[in-house]
Amino acid sequence: MNEWIIEGNEKWTHKASKIISEQRAKEAYFMAVESMSTLNKNGAQLMKKYGCHGATDVTGFGLLGHAENLVTV
Repeated sequence: MNEWIIEGNEKWTHKASKIISEQRAKEAYFMAVESMSTLNKNGAQLMKKYGCHGATDVTGFGLLGHAENLVTV
């Protein structure tokens, strides 16, 4: 949402701004960034410790789809 606000995107100006204030949207954005940073901290430390060179999530293509992409690249 932060990007929508900065760019003046119509998704913000015509839709979201009628439901949530700009201040609340920015607060939610910063809370999400903080949460994602915290959640990924342990994973990042373990990856560095064990010399990991690749990673993926398990959404979208699912575990099998992402695993196939990792081994074919």
